Amino acid sequence: MRLSLLLLLAVIAACAPRQEAATPVILVPGGKVVGAWVELAGDAYPLPGPPLFADAAGDLLYLAYPYELVTMRGGEVEKTYPLPGYPRFLHARPEPVVGTERGVYLPEEDLLLSYPARDARRRAGELFWTDGDAWREGERLRRGDFRQVSASERGVAFTDDLAYFPHGGEFPLPSHKKAELGRYLYLLTEEGVLALDEAGSVVAEKRGRFLDLVAEEERVWLLGEDGEVIALGAWLEAL
Repeated sequence: MRLSLLLLLAVIAACAPRQEAATPVILVPGGKVVGAWVELAGDAYPLPGPPLFADAAGDLLYLAYPYELVTMRGGEVEKTYPLPGYPRFLHARPEPVVGTERGVYLPEEDLLLSYPARDARRRAGELFWTDGDAWREGERLRRGDFRQVSASERGVAFTDDLAYFPHGGEFPLPSHKKAELGRYLYLLTEEGVLALDEAGSVVAEKRGRFLDLVAEEERVWLLGEDGEVIALGAWLEAL
């Protein structure tokens, strides 16, 4: 890696806001980012600096810094992208998207879409996003007050007090802190994690207090209060 790139990323990372107390932990599929260090897919290595947001697709790590997106694999920088604004969210899966104050950035196409998104996901080449309402690119799918979009190879879900599936139905949701779509719709609540099918029926539950949740097709990861990453199967069974 070139020294100039390391210096640039160090300056960028220095601009990021930091918590004065404990080092922030970001849960990603298969591991976690702790400050400027990552443990992922059986590997561990330092980062250019603590990112604002992080996500992973397999062993490829995505890191969002102020005005810069970095991908790393096995401790080496693979690519950097100049972000057209300050990052507000980052999702690597199913396809990478970054939210900024100027819109939604698609790094693989180097394309900025000027949608005022609270959250967005890209699946099968289509962008699904929310500003409260549910959108598929320029088409409004449903009015509402959604705050999150989840997606997997199986489909897309808009969530808040309601779960709305553009290719399926909709149903009310219990109070939750985060939703993730994999084989099922997983909800992180104050009491634990629920797995719901597309009819809204609870098919599995794991009790406990967890800080975060991420999911893929057949795997679920939880972040325990002690910073431990807990890997589960699709039915929330221990692996």
